[in-house]
Amino acid sequence: MLCDLHMHSTVSDGSLPVEELVSAVHMAGVSVFALTDHDSVDGLPAARRQAARLGLSLVNGVELSTRHENMELHILGYGFDAEHPLLTEKLIGQKAARHSRLPALVAKLNQLGLAITVEDVYRAAGDSNPGRPHVARALVALGHVRDTDDAFRRYLGDAAPANVRKNVPSPADAIE
Repeated sequence: MLCDLHMHSTVSDGSLPVEELVSAVHMAGVSVFALTDHDSVDGLPAARRQAARLGLSLVNGVELSTRHENMELHILGYGFDAEHPLLTEKLIGQKAARHSRLPALVAKLNQLGLAITVEDVYRAAGDSNPGRPHVARALVALGHVRDTDDAFRRYLGDAAPANVRKNVPSPADAIE
């Protein structure tokens, strides 16, 4: 039995939409998997439907962004109730924080002389929960950088000039 308990769809920063990701999981011979999008369980219903059609077992998953002192930590959660009211409330807050971070990221890039708008980032994100990978994709599309690695190296990495620190919970709050 093959298992993969850490994967992302385009709901966060993955490269495949949920249904295509589940189909790729099936084609790879994986029989048990977890969809662990960043700070979102929005893809789980579609993943569950597609998994059932293909005879796969889905474990509810999420990758929560947290911060301990100056270090960002990602905590993987599994097997939870994806509709739990407290979880839903906290993930709505995380999504709002991602959206509110975009104008500051774009403003810093503009100050560095790069022509980019929040709308460019939303275009790159599509239906995804927006984050730095989507800013990087927008920078590539606009011709400002070679690829997303170049965008992170020059502008968006943790110590780069356009990075804006994410407002995230503590590990203890995320675990709760």
